[in-house]
Amino acid sequence: MNDRYGRTINYMRISVTKSCNLSCRYCMPPGEQREVSEKLLSDSEIFCVAKAAAALGITQFKLTGGEPLLRPGIVRLAAAIRAFPDTTAVTITTNGVLLAGFAKELKEAGVDAVNVSLDTLDPSYFQWLTGHAALEQVTAGIETAQSAGLFVRLNAVWGRQSDGRELVRFAQQRGLILKFIEMMPVGYGKNFVSEEKTDLISFLQEHYGKAQRIDQLSFGAGPAAYYRFEKLRHPIGLIRAVSHPFCETCNRIRLTAEGKLKLCLSYRDGVDLREALERGAGERELIRMMEQAIYEKPKKHSFLEPEKITEQGAMISIGG
Repeated sequence: MNDRYGRTINYMRISVTKSCNLSCRYCMPPGEQREVSEKLLSDSEIFCVAKAAAALGITQFKLTGGEPLLRPGIVRLAAAIRAFPDTTAVTITTNGVLLAGFAKELKEAGVDAVNVSLDTLDPSYFQWLTGHAALEQVTAGIETAQSAGLFVRLNAVWGRQSDGRELVRFAQQRGLILKFIEMMPVGYGKNFVSEEKTDLISFLQEHYGKAQRIDQLSFGAGPAAYYRFEKLRHPIGLIRAVSHPFCETCNRIRLTAEGKLKLCLSYRDGVDLREALERGAGERELIRMMEQAIYEKPKKHSFLEPEKITEQGAMISIGG
């Protein structure tokens, strides 16, 4: 369906858990008090919301967290959503620690791709950043996922501690699509925004030659802009929500693990679908609630106007 600004909304990110087995400093730093909730949506409730979303024209779903592979039954849930008649893709964003043990099942369930969050290949920096010495598990998960036939993308938050060249080399050698992501001023990420190199294109062109934008590429339904570089075989994606907003083409909505339908990452506003499910709302009512909310989706985020940002939660609570 279209919102009031004429944007086609066809992509839904579903957070399935607030738990994670890493403690990334820009998401949920070590030692911080983690929010605990016993009222996460059940599998059947997630399925009901996803089915209503599909009826409204959502064709691409991404399962996120926290760490979604920690949720019991995640493979079964992914398969159920992939079975919707008009679904064109179900993907999963993971930190990769558990991926080796799930890759084959995910492929058999119909999962189309996995996005692995990996900001560095330096073991010491990885441990400092995530709170765990798990880099070898992540790289093993990537290799296993590729061997299983899953399409693998790497998501790397761009920061001053790592210039990204090792990640580019790693991705190019393995035929992986690498996406660099600007830190967004949400949750603990606010403390890291000033540490970024914001001119990503200039940096990459300095090392890899002239960049050419690729307009049509089926690497995913997300907001990344993809570029080919003269010295690289495989494209690189850039998500620059702060310095290069893409709000006018935003096609996504989010469902938090607790059942809140969010329309924009920078605003706390949303619709409580869990309350509706608990009082017995059927599919028609869910569709009506979601349709109204999507139609009212904000025109743009407020990342460049911090005083207007109303979302104060950590990303682990909102959903990655």
